[in-house]
Amino acid sequence: MQNSSIIELLDKKNQILDEIKNIEENCEGTHNSFNIEKIHKLSEEQVILTNEKSKHLEKLSEIDSKLRSINSKIRTLSGEGIDKILDAITEQRWFFFKNKPKVIMDRFTGILWANLDYFDFYNVDSETHTFSLEEAMEIVDNLDLNGYKNWTIPTAKQLITMIDDKSFPFQEGNCHRIKNLDYWFALEGDTYCLDLDNYNRDRANVYLLPCNTSLTNDEYAKSIMDNRIYSQTEKTQFTLNMFISNGLEPIFKDDKITQLYNKVYIEKPVLMKEYEEIKKKIARFHDNSSISSVFDFSTLIEEFDISSINASIIKYYKAVQKWIDTIVEMLDFFESEKIEIIKNFKKLKLEVFKAYEPELELSDDENLLFGNRRDFIRKITDFDIRTIKSRLLSIRKNADDIELRLDDINRGDNIIEELAKLEKAERVSFELMAENTIDIVKTTLAKAEYFEKNKRVLTSLINIENSWADDYKMLKIKFKNKFRNICEKEGIDSITWSSWYRDWYIKRFSIEMLFLPLIQREVASPIKENDSIAEDIVSVVEKILNSLQLYKDNIDDFYTNERKRIYAKFEGTLNKEAAENAEVDKALQQLNSYLKGNIKNIISNLKSIDDKIFIQKWIKPLVNIEI
Repeated sequence: MQNSSIIELLDKKNQILDEIKNIEENCEGTHNSFNIEKIHKLSEEQVILTNEKSKHLEKLSEIDSKLRSINSKIRTLSGEGIDKILDAITEQRWFFFKNKPKVIMDRFTGILWANLDYFDFYNVDSETHTFSLEEAMEIVDNLDLNGYKNWTIPTAKQLITMIDDKSFPFQEGNCHRIKNLDYWFALEGDTYCLDLDNYNRDRANVYLLPCNTSLTNDEYAKSIMDNRIYSQTEKTQFTLNMFISNGLEPIFKDDKITQLYNKVYIEKPVLMKEYEEIKKKIARFHDNSSISSVFDFSTLIEEFDISSINASIIKYYKAVQKWIDTIVEMLDFFESEKIEIIKNFKKLKLEVFKAYEPELELSDDENLLFGNRRDFIRKITDFDIRTIKSRLLSIRKNADDIELRLDDINRGDNIIEELAKLEKAERVSFELMAENTIDIVKTTLAKAEYFEKNKRVLTSLINIENSWADDYKMLKIKFKNKFRNICEKEGIDSITWSSWYRDWYIKRFSIEMLFLPLIQREVASPIKENDSIAEDIVSVVEKILNSLQLYKDNIDDFYTNERKRIYAKFEGTLNKEAAENAEVDKALQQLNSYLKGNIKNIISNLKSIDDKIFIQKWIKPLVNIEI
C-alpha cells in the first residue's frame, strides 16, 4: 500500500513538473531562463545559416557576372559565334591543340599524327639516323603522347593522303618531303618505306612518323569529304563535335577564333557547372528543414576535435553529451516546423496500426502475402520522433554514467588506479557514435520527408491495399458458397464449379502477388512519366493499379457470367471438353491482351529506361511486354 502511494506521488510530481515547464515555455516568453537559452541557440543557428546563405549568394552573383561578361565578349568577338568557329574550321586542315601539344590532327581524316617538334622522328643512336622496322614497331607499341596510346606505323595510303597537298605543317624540301627527308615508314604488302620524292615503295631503315586513329573511324572521313548527303555546315559540325566530345582545345589561325572557342566550349561549361552547384546549395538553404541539409553529418562533426576527444575520457563524455543535446534540439526544431505533417502521419499510422491477423480460410501462402504487405506499409508509416529521442537519450545516459563514475572515483581513495581502469574500458569512437546517431535520425525522418512529398500517393496506395485485401478475402471466405448455389441452380456439378472456382482465385492471387513489389519500388524510387503535370493528378503506380483493378473486374465477370455461358454453349456436343477449353483460353487471352495494351501505353510514357525494364519484368507473370 505504501509503495502504491509513493508511485502515485511520483507520478503527480512529474505531472506538476510538466505543467510548470509548459507554463514556463509557453507563457513566460523571454522572462524564462530556459526560453532565453533556447532563443539564443536558435538565433546563433539562424545567424550561421544566414551568413552561409549570403556567402553562396555572393558567389552566385560573382559567377553570374562572369557569365554575363563571357557572353558579352562572345557577342563582341563574333556576331554569330558558332558560325564563325565553323567557318574557321573549314579554312583549316591541320590543328594543333593547347591541351594536347604533342599531337596534330588532320581534319580530312580525323587521324592524329605525332607533333615532330616533340617526337624524335630520327634515330640519334644510328649513323644514318634511321630506324629498322623492328625498332620502329617497338617504339609505336610503347608510345604514349598526351594520353593517347595504340599508335601505329601509317599505311602508304594514309601517308600519301596526309602529305599529298603539301599542307602538312612539317612539309619541308623538294616534292613531298617531311623535314627535308624523303624516306619514311609506310606499310604496304612486303614493303615498309615510302620515297616522298616519287612515292616509290622500298624496304629500308628510314624515318618514323606514327599515327593514331583513336578519335576517328572510316565513317568520319566518308562524312566530311565528297559526300552529297551532308551540307558543308553539317560536315564541319562533325569536326567541331569531335573537338568538344574529346575535350580538345584547337588552335586556329585567327587568335580571336581560338579565344572565342575557349570562351564558348571551355570556360563557359566550367562556369555553368559551378553555377548549378551553387544554385543547388542555395536551394538547400531555402529549404533548410530538409533532412539532407539539417542533419548533415560532415558539417556537424566539423565542430569537434575527433582525435583529442577519443584520447580523453573526460572530453569524450562531454562531447557525447553536447552532440546528443545538439541533435535533440535540432529534432525539436524539425518537429515544430513539420507539425502538420507529423499530425497527418500519426493519423495515417492509426489506419494501419494493427498487425495483420491470419484468416483460417486462407492458405499459408495467402496469409503470408497479406501479412508481408501490411508489415511493409506499417514500416513506411512507422514514424515517431519520441522514439528517436528516446534512442538518443539512451546514448546520452551512457555518457552521463561515465560522468557519474568519474564523480564516484574522485570521491574515493584509489583515484589513479580507478581512473586507469576507466580509461582502459572499451568505448566506441566518437565519430562512429556520431555518425550512427545521424543515421538513426535521417533514416526515420526520411519517412516524414517522403510522406510530405508523396502524401496523396501514399494515402491512395494504403486505401488500395486495404480494398484489394478485403476484396480477395471476400472471394475466398464469403463468395464461395454464393458461387456454388448459383452454379448448382443451373445444374452444374460440384466437380465442375469447384474447378472453375479454383482457377478463378488462382488467377486473382497471381494479381495480388504483384502489389507488394510495385509499391516497394515506388517507395524506393518513384516511377516517373514524361508528363509530370499528369502525375500530380494520378501517379504512374496508381495508373498501373487501376489497370490491374480493371483486369481483376474482367476476370471476376468472366467467372461469374461468361464461364457458365461457354459451358452451356458446348453442352452435349462432340469433343465438348476440347472445344470448351479452347473457347475459355480465347476469352482469357482477350482479357490479357487488353491488360497488355494498357500497361504498354503506360510504359511508353515513362521517363527512365530502368523504370520501363522494371515494369516489363514485373508484369511478366501476367503478360509479356517487349520494349
